[in-house]
Order: sequence, then structure tokens, then C-alpha cells
Amino acid sequence: MPNCTAEIEAQRLEFGRLGRHVIEGRFDGGNMTSDAGIMLLAKLDQRLGLTEAASRAIADPREPSKVTHSIRDMLHQRVYGLVQGWEDLNSHAQLRCDIAYQVAVGREDEPASAPTLCRLEKLGDRASAVKLHEVLVDQFIASFKRLRAIVLKGTVLANAQISTLRDRLLKLAAVITRNTRRIRLHLASQWPSAPIFQSALHALNSG
Repeated sequence: MPNCTAEIEAQRLEFGRLGRHVIEGRFDGGNMTSDAGIMLLAKLDQRLGLTEAASRAIADPREPSKVTHSIRDMLHQRVYGLVQGWEDLNSHAQLRCDIAYQVAVGREDEPASAPTLCRLEKLGDRASAVKLHEVLVDQFIASFKRLRAIVLKGTVLANAQISTLRDRLLKLAAVITRNTRRIRLHLASQWPSAPIFQSALHALNSG
């Protein structure tokens, strides 16, 4: 399992030339994320209360004193990963090291490992499935159109499909800095969707 403090070997990536310049890359950027939009997703989930309600539908047979990762936190982690396009549980071996994911899940340390998330998916039974169906279908359908109208009203994404919303608002790269008092995501200055992102976050924070 990868160590979150370990760095990928900084092998040079060659992209050719542009005039006199050699174009190259390295996996040595430090704390960066390709999913900074997960912060907006977490705000939306707080507004919906969707994973919070889903977590109450799953019975937890574990001894409370031995629980490190709650059902709610693991659902946050798994669902957010799925929305961001990370279907494979093995991806969480790296994603759990991503500070943006840690913050979105609500933890100051690493969230659950891939094997722990796998055990979460084995907890479901028929009764849980019925309850989850009520939450994910009834509550989501009842809330989605209303929230999209509030958050994206008046923008070019007001009627966009889910896949378009993910591409335009959630798959967002950022450099992350962290000190004792602040975690800051440094976003691209020239990102075309910046005004919509700012407007959506303001609407969610004001709700």
C-alpha cells in the first residue's frame, strides 16, 4: 500500500519541443490534486444530506470502541470518488493521500484504505438495500432539480447533464498548501468555469 509521504519517482516525461524549448514534465509537484471540485461536491452533499441519510440506512456491526472510520466517512469517500470518476476501489490507495479528499471527507488524517472500503461494500443486506433505495431514489430525485435550479440558475450549465457538470466543475486541478491554521487550494487563474464555480459555491454557502 502506498505511503502518503512517499513521492513517485520523478522520472522525466518528454513532450517534444516548442521552438528552442524542450517540453518536459515530472511527478514532483508535491501536494496537488486533479479533483479540487470535490470541495464543491462536499458542499452540495451537505446541502442534500444524501450520504448522511444513506449512512443511517446501513447497520454497522462493528464494535464502536474499535471503529476508526465511520460508515458516514467511508460513504463520503466512496461516493465522492465515484462521482469524480474513480470506480476502482484500488484507486483509493492513492486518493486517500490527496488532501482535497481528506478535507471533503472531513478528516485531518488519511481516510479509509481500499481494503476497508471493500469491507464496507460487503456490509449491505436486503434491508439496507431497501432503505438505501428510498434515500438514493426518493430524496435525490426530490432534491436534485431544486438544488440545480438554485446553484446553477442563470448559468450555461443550468440544464447540463451530470457528465458535463463533472467535466466543467468537479475535475479541477489545484496546488494545495497547508499550515497550522489554513488549507488553501490554489486554482488556475484562467480557468473558464471559474465564475460559475464561484457562483455555485456562494449559493451553497448562503443556503
